[in-house]
Parts: sequence; C-alpha cells; structure tokens
Amino acid sequence: MVTSQPAAQEPRISEQPSDSVSLRRIPRNLLAAAAVLLSIFVWAYWSTFVELVHIWDSSPDYSHGYLVIPLALWFLWRRRDTLPYDRLRPSWWGLSLILVAAGLRMVAARFYFPEFDGVSLPLWIAGILWLLGGGALARWAAPALAFLLFLVPLPASIETLLSQRLQRLARSEERRVGKECRSR
Repeated sequence: MVTSQPAAQEPRISEQPSDSVSLRRIPRNLLAAAAVLLSIFVWAYWSTFVELVHIWDSSPDYSHGYLVIPLALWFLWRRRDTLPYDRLRPSWWGLSLILVAAGLRMVAARFYFPEFDGVSLPLWIAGILWLLGGGALARWAAPALAFLLFLVPLPASIETLLSQRLQRLARSEERRVGKECRSR
C-alpha cells in the first residue's frame, strides 16, 4: 500500500523586503556615510534654504515651496515597492554630479545667479544617492528629484515672459466668457 506524503511547503519569501528588514540589510558604514553626507548637505545649503524660505514667504507666486519637499518624499514613499534592492551598489560616479552641483554653486556665487544655487540642490542630492546606491538608486529617485526643481524661483526674464503671456490668455478668456454670458 502506497501512501502519498503531502508535499513539503517551502517558506514563502516576499518579493520586496519589509521596511524594517531593508534597513537591517543596509551596512552600518553606509548608514554612517549617509549621516555624514546629510550633515554636510545641511551645512552647505543652509543659506540657500534660508533664502528660499524668504522667497516663499514674500512672493505669493512661490508660496507652494513649503509643499515641495514633503510631496517629493511622498512620491518616494509611494514608489518604495519598486526600489531595486538587489541592484543597489555604491558608485564613485556620484561624485561627478556632486562636482557639477559644486560648480553651479560657485557660478551662482561668483556671477550672482541665485537660481543656479537652487538648481544645484537636486543635483547634489542625486549625486549623493548615486554615490551611496549607484545609478539604480538615482534613477529610482529621479522623478522626486526633478520635482524638487519647483523649490527654485524661475529666472526673472522667464517669469516675466510667462506672466505676460498668462495675463494675455486670462484677458482673452475673460472677454470670451463675458461675451457668452451677455448673449444669454
């Protein structure tokens, strides 16, 4: 008499590690490097953030600046399931973006282009992500990093050009809607 044995069930391994498991998988020296780089970032960009907050407070066109960083972090949180854990490797190529960001900051300071200083901020963060997690991490975070550009005011010439066109568009639409309302 042959009896069939039930097949042994293999333990299921989740496709994506949970948040606590993934943090445990990150080497401590990488976490320490990230903490040091975060400290350097805050120190280097403190004056930029102070200037940006002043602009957000004083200009109604840029009052949305307070929402940009929390929304960018939310974008990353929503995409956390697509993070390529298996391809995260430190890469020295991240230093190239950090150097570009530093160059932009030097140009901004030398020739007084404050917009360049703000634009260097997402580049610096992208460089750090690339340095710590390789190109896979930088590509994964790219949409949120691009969204950070909304922190920075547009150059005055572009802002004037856009505002004039938008004002003309608003006037023409106002006339069109007014004609429709009077004809009824």
